[in-house]
Amino acid sequence: MTAMSYRSLSKGEVPLIATIERSEIIDGRYAVVNGKLTLSALRHVVTGWNPSELTDHVDQIQHALADGGLAYGAWHESDLVGLSKLVVTGVGGDSSVMQLEPLHVSAPWRNQKIGKTLLAMVADAARSLSATSLYISSIPTRNTVDAYPRIGAVVLERPDPALLALELEDIHMALTLPMAAVRRKDEG
Repeated sequence: MTAMSYRSLSKGEVPLIATIERSEIIDGRYAVVNGKLTLSALRHVVTGWNPSELTDHVDQIQHALADGGLAYGAWHESDLVGLSKLVVTGVGGDSSVMQLEPLHVSAPWRNQKIGKTLLAMVADAARSLSATSLYISSIPTRNTVDAYPRIGAVVLERPDPALLALELEDIHMALTLPMAAVRRKDEG
């Protein structure tokens, strides 16, 4: 089997996000109630990309790249099987808080640490730009939300008002970036 490769995406490669297999069986949906995650039963099958959502993602990623942001891809041979993006403009005007959005992995490639590797790439880039945390606005599905606390993300008591207005149903979280990695950068 060919090894996975990871690298930055160019603006011209962004439309390849359409090749990421988006199918999923959703078995629960979270909401934040009184500052706590509350899970409700939901069974829904996602069969692929919603065309308008796909267009929005491509536009947002290309806009972020034009603003100095970064996008990373996971590749199996010539196929894009995962993608992450770092928005570097600072959340709420705070340059120490950058945004991870989106993070996608093709259905056949999930649970193989591809998302974790892409997230690590975003975190390393954010740290190199002096960020101390990542803002995560996650779709409220069980599988997606459950992944972030496992890596240390916490639900925000007060989400950024502008990002909350854009994604009212999302679960807004923050991931503190370890200072040890920042020190290593400064020492080198």
